[in-house]
Amino acid sequence: MRSRPQLRPTTSGTQSPPGAPEPPRPAGRGRSAGRSRVPPMLVIAGTFNVEPSDRDAFLAAANAVMAETLREEGCHAYCFSPDISDPAVVHLFEKWESEDHLGPHMKAEHIKTFGRALKGLTVNSRDLTMYEVASEKKM
Repeated sequence: MRSRPQLRPTTSGTQSPPGAPEPPRPAGRGRSAGRSRVPPMLVIAGTFNVEPSDRDAFLAAANAVMAETLREEGCHAYCFSPDISDPAVVHLFEKWESEDHLGPHMKAEHIKTFGRALKGLTVNSRDLTMYEVASEKKM
């Protein structure tokens, strides 16, 4: 009685005899299938350290610039928020489609107006970081 050759699994899910070449993979499968290469989304996050006596004026100026910025093309999020435990800290969170969208924002008139409003206030420091985000998923 002749023995049958043992089959081994292949990456394509079929089985082939030992020593046989792997069958070609079907097109459009694998990690990058169905994905196009797009520039990463940008997230900017950080804090402003504001003299507590100037916090209300800072937030009023921030509220005005938020309203204008949220209307900009490519802006997915733009939010100043006061820290609930430290009256000197105001957080900023921004989400931009690309650097091509962020660039015009940085030169926009409402950003210049915001900068002028801050000149009369005591902003002790700011600490902002830009992140390039390659993917996201809901949690």
